[in-house]
Amino acid sequence: MKKIIYRLCLYSHVIVNYTAIVALATVIVWDFSYGFVPKIVSFLFWLIGGVWLGFNMALKANRYLSENKGV
Repeated sequence: MKKIIYRLCLYSHVIVNYTAIVALATVIVWDFSYGFVPKIVSFLFWLIGGVWLGFNMALKANRYLSENKGV
């Protein structure tokens, strides 16, 4: 069970980043009328947020597993 939690936390940033890429592609295909720069800025916020969240969760999972004699 601990291994599953650890791997989910470790790969969560990958999942969030792929979600961000899909969201950007959807927004670009959806409508060009609002301009391209806001879409790039929002995508960068998604990407930075996803990486930060994923690494934060991975560090917490790593700390939890090391305290509890881990994997």
